[in-house]
Amino acid sequence: MNRKERTEVLIQMNTNLLRALAKKIMEQHEVKEIESPSHSLVMIKKREGSRNSLFYLSEVVVSECRVMIDGNIGFGILQGFDLKKSKYLAIIDAAFNANSGLIYKLEKTIQVEKEKQETKKRNEMQAILKTKVSFDTMQVE
Repeated sequence: MNRKERTEVLIQMNTNLLRALAKKIMEQHEVKEIESPSHSLVMIKKREGSRNSLFYLSEVVVSECRVMIDGNIGFGILQGFDLKKSKYLAIIDAAFNANSGLIYKLEKTIQVEKEKQETKKRNEMQAILKTKVSFDTMQVE
């Protein structure tokens, strides 16, 4: 699983489970906070279709944090106001960058969570598709 996929799963993960993963890392490694959790505004780029040029669509509030484990920097950023979650994300990212001994356990937990999230998403889509109307089968009087 690459960094982007891992981060997407972690962002959707329950905060209590995320805290437990970060706590395991903090028990085995010294975590140095480089940039404390804070809120920022990030510009959203969008590509305009006809001219194929970039423009800034809007701004979005993000929570971000940077930490260091064994000389390796971890970065946590997510949309919204959840400062604690951004710190947990940064700690987990730093552990992966530092090739911590916990990586195997972390990957296993993240993979299980990814499968749960995919199942939930699939079930939601099936529920939505049940309400879809097929206009091809409508009879004309």
